[in-house]
Amino acid sequence: MSPRNAVLGIVLACTLTALASTQALIWWGARSAHDQRVVQRDSYLLHSLRTAAENYLAIGLSLEQMTALQSLIERERASFTQVQAIDVFAANGRLLYSTDLSGLGSQVPEPWRSSLAGSAPWRRDEAGQRQLGTRFDNDLGQAAGGIVLTVSTSASTSAVTLAQWQARGQAALQLLAVLALVSLSAWWGATLGLRRLLAPYARVARILQNHPAHPVPSAAPRQTPLEQAAHRTSAAWSTAQQHAQQRLLELQELDDAQ
Repeated sequence: MSPRNAVLGIVLACTLTALASTQALIWWGARSAHDQRVVQRDSYLLHSLRTAAENYLAIGLSLEQMTALQSLIERERASFTQVQAIDVFAANGRLLYSTDLSGLGSQVPEPWRSSLAGSAPWRRDEAGQRQLGTRFDNDLGQAAGGIVLTVSTSASTSAVTLAQWQARGQAALQLLAVLALVSLSAWWGATLGLRRLLAPYARVARILQNHPAHPVPSAAPRQTPLEQAAHRTSAAWSTAQQHAQQRLLELQELDDAQ
């Protein structure tokens, strides 16, 4: 491999590595931002539903009278595609309101009911889904019931709109355009740089290949010390060649004389 191609390969490799690293950082940043939005969404849902339930209790409604909660959880469920279910249950474990109407009146899983002993929200990860829950209290600060969100963690359930696909496509095309532009610029810059870098050596090679009989004076403008040395070497070669030819002629004359 020639020095020019080697340097060009190094430049292109460094350029591609830098672009790949930048793309990885962009992806990581987007992923982190997405995860943060998911956490904020779940916190918002739990907080808003808990606040609504406690407000209904504060105005004197019983759990069975808070029928507006059913409409609220259905509306929230429809607003977030990754939310699979929202359940509201009483302290005795009876399911009062749910986006899955077939389960109304049944007993919730024991871990849900046991979670009412603590005031902090809880989370449980399962295959393909995540459950997040919190309790809501009555005016006495006692657990009146609990709320559970079941959220899908499968990537296939993430809704991607046409606009999002178009945005991703445009971003990919922009990245390819930048990659092509940077690669061409790197190639062009490397080519010019190598030409300037190797130009003195190319001139030296021509000097040595041509073997000029009369070297250019060392005072010639814009000559590097290497070129001056090449001229001197070429002149020495020429002188040595002339001497050798002269010796050969002398030997031939001696042979002819004998």
